[in-house]
Amino acid sequence: MEYAYKMIALHDSLPIRLVMHRQQSYSYHWHKELEIFVVLQGSVVIHTTRTQYTLQEGEILILNSNEIHASHCPGHADAVLVVQIDVQFLKRYGYDFSQITVQREPWIDLETKQSIKNTLACIVLEMCRQEKGYQVQVMSHLYQFISDLLRKVPHRVGKHAPNAMTDMDFNRLNRIIKYMNDHYKLPIRLKDIAKEEFLSAYYLSHFFKEKVGLTFSECLNQIRLQKAVELLLSESSRTITEIAMEVGFPNVKSLNRTFKTRYHVSPLRYKKNLLSSTGQTGPEWKVGHLENPEHPEHQEVYSSFIMDKIRRLINE
Repeated sequence: MEYAYKMIALHDSLPIRLVMHRQQSYSYHWHKELEIFVVLQGSVVIHTTRTQYTLQEGEILILNSNEIHASHCPGHADAVLVVQIDVQFLKRYGYDFSQITVQREPWIDLETKQSIKNTLACIVLEMCRQEKGYQVQVMSHLYQFISDLLRKVPHRVGKHAPNAMTDMDFNRLNRIIKYMNDHYKLPIRLKDIAKEEFLSAYYLSHFFKEKVGLTFSECLNQIRLQKAVELLLSESSRTITEIAMEVGFPNVKSLNRTFKTRYHVSPLRYKKNLLSSTGQTGPEWKVGHLENPEHPEHQEVYSSFIMDKIRRLINE
């Protein structure tokens, strides 16, 4: 499975970058930066270890520092802008976002939500235009964005934040999740991972549940389900039995049972629902003017597309 991302800007002087997420999927991962998904066109499905979100055009979702997540775009013409913010610079003011969890359910009133979307849009427009002094404007809007999160959006701090992790915790989980992503097709046992980490299986089991919010086996099944969804949407000729074997489930019954527990429908019904919701009728659905934006000759058009969509976000 290929990943399609477009880096719009990355500056040593700015703690922020913009990335385009257009095709299919991004496997379970996490990072210390805040990440905001902004749907410019179509939709995106975002999985965390605790729930799933389906965002439509014009909607946004904030993912916390160290929050494990995966995503996929169900349609071939989806365009999702990902804003990544390195919040380390806020530590000098006493705000450690590795210890802060922004609440999403329920989130905030519509007025505050629109205000946050507007501020985010201003950041993106400044970074796309890159006019004189844009770095100063970006930082000004970025401080406003963080201020709104801290003042207007419910959040938990410190030991009450489920994502709170030390650097040692972060590195350990990073190794484990990476191993699970790389070897999900094979039998993976908690006791084998514990041995590699020089830990008891009992300790690692409780550590994993505390930091991730799932048991080790539940997390492994989520990764396998994510891979199954990728194959469902991209490999129309494969049977459910073939997909089950490909992603590491022992049999098709195990895949169906786990799939229904997570998505409340069968794999085939899930695929039909997604295709129906995006208006996609089959593999011949075309990308249109967004095709191959990474090529230099498309960069100006691509930037114009982003700015047009972002202006609409402000004017909602």
